[in-house]
This record gives sequence, C-alpha cells and structure tokens, in this order.
Amino acid sequence: MGGNNFGGKKAAPFVKGGGRDPDHDNDAKGMPKKRKSAKTVSMSVAVAEARKRNMIDLALTTQQRNALPSSAFVYPQKRKYPVPTKAQASAAGISEGQRLRIARNALSRVAQKKTMGSASKVGAAVKKRAGIK
Repeated sequence: MGGNNFGGKKAAPFVKGGGRDPDHDNDAKGMPKKRKSAKTVSMSVAVAEARKRNMIDLALTTQQRNALPSSAFVYPQKRKYPVPTKAQASAAGISEGQRLRIARNALSRVAQKKTMGSASKVGAAVKKRAGIK
C-alpha cells in the first residue's frame, strides 16, 4: 500500500509543524466530522444543567450536616459517612430523595481506595437505615 495509507483509510492531512489543517472536514481518523444541530446542542446543555442540579441536590449543606446528630453517622466520633434515618433527616431539613442519595453515596465512597472505614460496616448501616442493599 501507499506511503500515506493507514489501514485502508487515507491519512488526514497535516500542516507543517505537526498541527492539523483547521479547514479540513475530517477528524483524526480520517472520518467526516459529525456536526451537531442546534437542537442537539441545546439538549446537551439541558442535560448538563439537570446533572449539575442533581449533584447539587446530592450534597449536604453545612447547616444540614451540622443539624444531624452524631448517631446519624456510621463513624460518630469522626462524623464520617452520614446515613440518617427518616426522622433524623426530616429534623435536619433533608428530603427523602436526598437522604437516599447520600446513603448510596456513602456506599460509593467507602468502596474507593484510600478512604477511611470498612465497606461491611457502612453497608450494614446503609441497609439498616435506608433499606439499600
């Protein structure tokens, strides 16, 4: 095969100095670039905004966290891994959806490397207080 033919596809044109030709309509693999319509772009923005709002709802505010009693945490001495019961959450101003999300978040965080705590202890607390397995 020819010198600038890679795997049966034409090589993308490059300009001197290693950069890509900005006027070229193909991506790095030589395939035509996909153009997003205005509808797709606005939908992507809407999805990103919804995800951002959901992440904000997930986090406890400092006031909510401070309003929780020590017994609402898996490790009460260090106040780590909040997993409140329904009564504790409502007293602290935490919605039911947010309470379940922070319980799932506790499971996720304890499963990560280099985090404090035992996955079995946090899992047992989440199962007992939130009913999530």
